[in-house]
Amino acid sequence: MRVTGVPRLVCVSNVVEYGRHYLALEFGVTEFSGEPTVREPDLIESWQWYPLDELPDPLFKPRQLALASLHDSRLLNDA
Repeated sequence: MRVTGVPRLVCVSNVVEYGRHYLALEFGVTEFSGEPTVREPDLIESWQWYPLDELPDPLFKPRQLALASLHDSRLLNDA
């Protein structure tokens, strides 16, 4: 997949979950070409597209916060 538009910062999240500490920078794009491909088969099996209202459960906590930020325009999440 190749991003053809300008990535937009959606949010920055400070998350302590799953026994680890994550600082996640989440970006969104609306313009791209091609299909995503698995480039690290030892870490991931496949990529799939989902409508935003039909995402699989459970979602990684930083992804949950990024989706919430899309709705309320909050740039910083400290969870």
